[in-house]
Amino acid sequence: MALPRVTTTPTSGAMFAGSTTLDSRPRPRPLQATGRTMTRTSCSFASLPMTPATPSEAAFLSQTHAGELLTTPHLHRKWVTTETLGRLGSYVGDEGVAALSKTLTHKESQGCLRWQSAKAIGAIGPHAGQKSAASLAQVLLQRKPGQPGADVYVRCGIASSIAKLGEAARGPGVFALSKALETEKVTSVRQRAASALGQLGAVAGELGVQSLVSALEKDEEVVVRCRCAEALGGASMSRVFGPKADGVAALATALATDKVDGVRWRAAQSLGALGDAAGEVGTAALLQASEKDNSLVVRSQCVEALEEIGKASAKVLRSRSTQLHSFVRGRAAKLLGSLGKGLPKSSLDLLLVTLLNDPDTHVRRRAGEALRDLGTLAGDIGVAALARAHLQDSDVYVDWVSSEALGDSSLGPVAKPSEESNAELDRLLEEDLARRAGPDEPEKPVVVDDDDGRDNEDDDGDGDDESVVPLPPKDRSRSEVLSEAAVLKAIQSRSSVTMGPATTIKFNMDVEYDDEVVADNDDDT
Repeated sequence: MALPRVTTTPTSGAMFAGSTTLDSRPRPRPLQATGRTMTRTSCSFASLPMTPATPSEAAFLSQTHAGELLTTPHLHRKWVTTETLGRLGSYVGDEGVAALSKTLTHKESQGCLRWQSAKAIGAIGPHAGQKSAASLAQVLLQRKPGQPGADVYVRCGIASSIAKLGEAARGPGVFALSKALETEKVTSVRQRAASALGQLGAVAGELGVQSLVSALEKDEEVVVRCRCAEALGGASMSRVFGPKADGVAALATALATDKVDGVRWRAAQSLGALGDAAGEVGTAALLQASEKDNSLVVRSQCVEALEEIGKASAKVLRSRSTQLHSFVRGRAAKLLGSLGKGLPKSSLDLLLVTLLNDPDTHVRRRAGEALRDLGTLAGDIGVAALARAHLQDSDVYVDWVSSEALGDSSLGPVAKPSEESNAELDRLLEEDLARRAGPDEPEKPVVVDDDDGRDNEDDDGDGDDESVVPLPPKDRSRSEVLSEAAVLKAIQSRSSVTMGPATTIKFNMDVEYDDEVVADNDDDT
């Protein structure tokens, strides 16, 4: 008859007591936590998922596991303790983080324990701090035989862990990843380093982008170039693009010149993921590849990327956020004009109403340039919008670019849009005005104090000295109403009024006006 024996199962890492070879004997029972006290065995604490209920309990668990990790001579106990510290996550205190870092860099630690320690630090995340990132960076670059990072799987695990540290990876962590991507001889490590830089995003900084750009251009391994292309399209990565780290130009070059379809496909995908940050360089590369690339898959991805850029640019241009700089919205308008045949109808309509209704001069200028770049693709309705901008806009540059787009910058517009196009344009402007006003904002008459010192002059019944300008027809903007209010005031006071930065209108009092204020603007200056 077989004697009872103690067995272990690899599923949980916990010891099981009472198991025998006979079916009639008790089944294995795990040793686990009871209440607030952990049941210890000769092995270690049971490595079960835990969430401390209080900070004091978290500190106790962290200190206890850290002490055991540094003192026990048994590899299995070290492994289970390291794994448990990783499961504690952000609850781990400074003692636990320091113990993991020491285990990672200690010259007598086994490779498997270094890998597990790096994994635990990654599970702790940004809470691990820059000291842990420095320890990971040190081992990642010490790859000679006999050094802590000699094992390839250890370096791969370290690269993945650095990517999870977030802001804590800034500095030594990013430097080690960039150095590994440039100098590492093992393909899998370079691949992990490129992916880690992409996950860090803007934290990778200019140094990380430079390494990714260089590897995308020069690395001989396809898988590494693919990971670099993916990384350059990562979230927030475009924030650190610059003259010395131009990720868009690198992706455009890879899309045009790389011989592997997979690399070109990922370059197109990343350009689309960048949205309006892809700029005219990325858009031009996508347009060219969508027509000339010899791979159907790549061409399809280019079309999809152009659609993503168009949607992102339209969203930025449509935004009314005060935190969004006008140069950003202007770039989005210009980018829509570079889409050419890929520009959807909704984005063209947005450019038209932006040219005529947007209060920001810089944005209207870029919208005019976009319509000029589209040329005949803007259609008859584009001609109608440019003609109105030429006649009505007070900005000299908008006037010039509109007339240039219409074909004769010296004589003004020579094309005559159809009545249908004008009607459609009026409808778009009305919808845009309603959107700008907001669904809950009712239109009200514009009230202007004529400030002429006379009481009860043209009162509206509330006792104030004021003039009421009636609401405009539906095809006119609020800015025109405000201008009319100023015109009315100027006529009443027999003076002149400035309509914009470059136009001053003088009034002839013999001009007749009925429902609208009509001014003789032959003397515009």
